[in-house]
Amino acid sequence: MIAAWNARAVLEPCLDSLEAQDWPGELDVVVVDDASTDSTPELLGERTGIRSVRNPEPVGYCAAINQGAELARGDVVLLCNSDVEFVNPDSVRRLVEELGRPGVGLVAPRYVRPDGTAQPGLARFPGIGRALVVNLGLHRLMPDRLKARIAPEHSSHAHSRDADWLMGAVIGIDTALFRELGGYWALMYASEEDLAWRVGLRGLRTRFVADSLVVHVGNFSNRQRWSDPDRAARVACSELVFLDTHYGRLRAGAIRAITWAGAIARVPILRLSGRAGRAAEYRATARVYRRGSDSPLES
Repeated sequence: MIAAWNARAVLEPCLDSLEAQDWPGELDVVVVDDASTDSTPELLGERTGIRSVRNPEPVGYCAAINQGAELARGDVVLLCNSDVEFVNPDSVRRLVEELGRPGVGLVAPRYVRPDGTAQPGLARFPGIGRALVVNLGLHRLMPDRLKARIAPEHSSHAHSRDADWLMGAVIGIDTALFRELGGYWALMYASEEDLAWRVGLRGLRTRFVADSLVVHVGNFSNRQRWSDPDRAARVACSELVFLDTHYGRLRAGAIRAITWAGAIARVPILRLSGRAGRAAEYRATARVYRRGSDSPLES
């Protein structure tokens, strides 16, 4: 199922790639149009072989995903952004097969950007040691095998492996399990991280599937609503909510302090190197980490 908002330009190739999948029978494709104001409704009206619903008012990405998952008919549901394109004809099948392995509760594919460069897709849960390593830049000195254990988002994505959590552009999960868990939380970001945490509490593993390949544009719809610093602030706020929800106060506070220090230290370095845009993102992140998550931003 796909949640879409003002996504006509990317939704069409996404749907085309799903139609081209090597799958026995037809895939049950559900699209929730979250009150788009572009020509997304017209595109959906022209397509056959899919089901779509249109919200009269926007409810946010996570709520739209939950809405679509309630309509899913299959045993497995793929929770998809609108700006993804399944590259290989067996990409969906590979995900479903991996999800069928004993003990696997969550899967996601390998992502590349439209220019073919790799896009990080797996990560570790927050930790004090990890926060120190990443914010000091020590992961850059590590061999790939060690990097895959401590900072896997910076490692090679060449092989399938277990992960703590996975980027949510495409997430595969048992439909009944997703519903039992109550779906995604309400905030825009860290929803897949929170979902993986709760799947892990069920004794199930989260699995990165390297041979399922997906092109991911990235933030196609959100760029129409928020600037890069605004988005960075929302990501930071959601990360703090995750820490406050799942971690003790002392551990969460230590991770928060280290991440704040790392973000604020990068601001002058990026400015001096002529990367004012990235500096603004880190400044926005640092402000949220200093302020805390008492007033989380809406989805």
